[in-house]
Amino acid sequence: MHPYIWTHPYIGSYSFFLLLGFLAAYFLARPRAKVFGIEPRHIDNLTLLLLCLCPIGARFFSRIFDYSPALPVIEWFKVWKGGGLVFYGGLLFGALIFWVYSAFQKIRFRSFMDLLAPSLAVGLGFGRVGCFMAGCCWGDVCVDHSSLVSLDAPTISQIQTFPRLSPAHFSLAVQFPKGAGAFEQHQSLNLLNEGSVSSLPVHPTQIYEAFGAFLIAFALLLPWFQKKPLGSRFCFFVMAYGVLRFGVEFFRADTRPDLAGFSISQLISLAAGLAGLAFWKSFQHDAEPSNPTTSTSVPVTG
Repeated sequence: MHPYIWTHPYIGSYSFFLLLGFLAAYFLARPRAKVFGIEPRHIDNLTLLLLCLCPIGARFFSRIFDYSPALPVIEWFKVWKGGGLVFYGGLLFGALIFWVYSAFQKIRFRSFMDLLAPSLAVGLGFGRVGCFMAGCCWGDVCVDHSSLVSLDAPTISQIQTFPRLSPAHFSLAVQFPKGAGAFEQHQSLNLLNEGSVSSLPVHPTQIYEAFGAFLIAFALLLPWFQKKPLGSRFCFFVMAYGVLRFGVEFFRADTRPDLAGFSISQLISLAAGLAGLAFWKSFQHDAEPSNPTTSTSVPVTG
């Protein structure tokens, strides 16, 4: 964990990798724009819009995810206050921006989303590396299950969902220092000795998700998708990320599985994956390939 890149001037690790993700997404999308019949200037415009507006959706969803009865609904909309960003919020807000922009510019919405699907995955991967550096979104403890018997059952299910997959001395486990969320959680649960300077070993769930996101991006760039109907890339991204996030959530300890044993993110992942599958099936009847060869904008039809 390194919460900052530089101290003078101060540059936070999460902000740095988030910006790096935006830049990587931009440089991946812009050279490929004309292949999808989109002028590169539209990517320039949208990158600026997304950089300014997507954090609003991500922060708004963070407020919903951290809902407290003591928090008035009006506070949800004060996105300039507090902290936390939720990827699904940024994704939905970004999709809305693209839909509005494509309608005004008379560009096929599905062309935009297919072009940007690999970029979304790459940006997500860098963002999760930023989470790891900042010490948020940590994973389940990797300790002997018998050492947790003093805790109540809901807490145990939150911090060690699958004991057999979270054994002591797990080779991929990491420890976070004082000040990190994992350390504070373990300290509040009296799992640390007095004088401890680091958390218990935990799953690096941020790295799991980053690795999965980069694999999704690689898959989306394979030639196989060129012959698939328009919209297939984005549908695949939604389905693949839904599966990835659903699985990784089981190993995250920063959120409680309060909804029938699942977290809010898992239910959203399930809904998103099913929606992606439904659209994928509906698009397979189209004859238009995923890589249009024309370099002009096409009318908005779906």
